Amino acid sequence: MLVSPFDVPAVALIGFVGAFVYARFLKPRNPDWYPFIGVGTVGLFWIHAVLAVAGVSPLGVDVDNSLIGVAYILSYPMWFRWASERAFVLFGRGSEQGGIAWVLRVRDTTEGFEPDWEKE
Repeated sequence: MLVSPFDVPAVALIGFVGAFVYARFLKPRNPDWYPFIGVGTVGLFWIHAVLAVAGVSPLGVDVDNSLIGVAYILSYPMWFRWASERAFVLFGRGSEQGGIAWVLRVRDTTEGFEPDWEKE
């Protein structure tokens, strides 16, 4: 069975960058885009995996045990989720959160919010 060894690092990198872009720019306007980013990314890489198994993709490496290859291909959503969780911890889940990197910034880039007790 042919699998691409570059798929998991690419899925993780796209998951990290996609989570950062979602939290900073997309969540305030479109809060439901995170699943679309994940499904789209994993879907594209699964299509690439099918092409690698078919022998169309030149980035294939032969795996002797097909079960290991299938487990590798089915692990793409977990790698996407793992990388996006690292980005959420580092940068925050939304524009109102700063994440761990918040303490390293010179100016505060988080958006303020009105507490519930002030609305009454």
